[in-house]
Amino acid sequence: MLPIQLDFRPRGRIIAEGVSSDDFERDYADGFYEWIRGYVIQMSPISKIDMDISTYLGHLLNAATPASLLRGQWARMILT
Repeated sequence: MLPIQLDFRPRGRIIAEGVSSDDFERDYADGFYEWIRGYVIQMSPISKIDMDISTYLGHLLNAATPASLLRGQWARMILT
């Protein structure tokens, strides 16, 4: 079976193309950028709705977690 070669161009604001992972780590890793197959993409800042959804899901998961897990007893159960 022959591999399928598709042209790939990520969505978003492309800052640079043909960037190696080492160059990305050196030049862009401290900012709000993402590296995808040699493309450096500027990431959008988080919006209020994104933060609200994240907070809601965090509260929902905390409420659904058994109290023993929250107190760290799961580690003692696994290690013994």
